[in-house]
Amino acid sequence: MMPKPRAAAAPLERFFDECDVAECVTRLLDGASVFRLAAVSRRLRAAVFANVTSLDLESTEVVDLAPLASLTNLKVLDVEGTSVADLAPLASLTNLEVLDVEGTSVADLAPLAGLTKLFYLDLAHTKIADLAPLAGLTNLGYLNIEGTSVADVAPLAGLTELMSLIARNTEVANLAPLAGLTNLG
Repeated sequence: MMPKPRAAAAPLERFFDECDVAECVTRLLDGASVFRLAAVSRRLRAAVFANVTSLDLESTEVVDLAPLASLTNLKVLDVEGTSVADLAPLASLTNLEVLDVEGTSVADLAPLAGLTKLFYLDLAHTKIADLAPLAGLTNLGYLNIEGTSVADVAPLAGLTELMSLIARNTEVANLAPLAGLTNLG
């Protein structure tokens, strides 16, 4: 026999605004129906993932980053050695500080142009050739472009916080654009 449905209560969202998660779950499970349990489960999953700040997916079977687009508190993301090719879902992750896409099929950096908090970016052994989208990432301190087709580092000329640039096995021949980067060592 199913429990008697409770009288209409405040919307689920109000429960989470008025109590801590453990208390809310206890209150919501008291005489809960299967439908309410499903709603609680969805809300808890959303609450947990909304607070994720670091995600290490290195060498996994991940291909699509779209499920991460709502993780706006994400600060660290490692997808090294995956089959990821499209960074577009990351464009909304404006709190991202560390991104490692080494050994992926990434070719377009345009989605990163607005990620101004990025400090560490590993693009080694990717398909990138154009660094222009990185020109506005003034907090960038570490950049690895090893093993890429990059030939022009001029877009990096304004990145005054850049302390480390790894450019082994690239097409880079002219380092003159980097002359003003006094932190680069």
